[in-house]
Amino acid sequence: MHSIFDLGLRKGWRSSNPVKLADRPTVKKTETRIQFLDQPELEQLLAARYPDDAFGRIEPTLHLTAAMTGLRQGELLGLRWRDVDLDARKVRVVSPYVRGEFGDPKSAGSGRSVPMAERVAVALRELRLIPELVGPVRAPVLRGTARSSPGRNR
Repeated sequence: MHSIFDLGLRKGWRSSNPVKLADRPTVKKTETRIQFLDQPELEQLLAARYPDDAFGRIEPTLHLTAAMTGLRQGELLGLRWRDVDLDARKVRVVSPYVRGEFGDPKSAGSGRSVPMAERVAVALRELRLIPELVGPVRAPVLRGTARSSPGRNR
């Protein structure tokens, strides 16, 4: 707003900038936009009842993986089984899933390998045992019930 009124001053459309008189809101240094679940909140989320469908079976693992890896939403949704190394307990962030398509990582340095806690590895192992979530060739880890077609690698 300040810049718009300044432009009006320079062009002669305004005689003053009323925004200069406004007090800026104060932001406390300790406030953060990012909020984290504490352990009891996470446990409550994981224990919640989810629908008995493919998405409901994925949700608790999705929430656990998000909470314990710090991956961004698009990175989580873009995970595929080939990006998950259960033995080494690492998740490779290769291509985020944003606005309905796989893309490149947010920045050059954001394509990375992220360690996963044993609890996440166990949950992903259990998820991988659900037949409708694993296609004939390869299927995404946390992307609904989409299956890979036999002639196409993802």
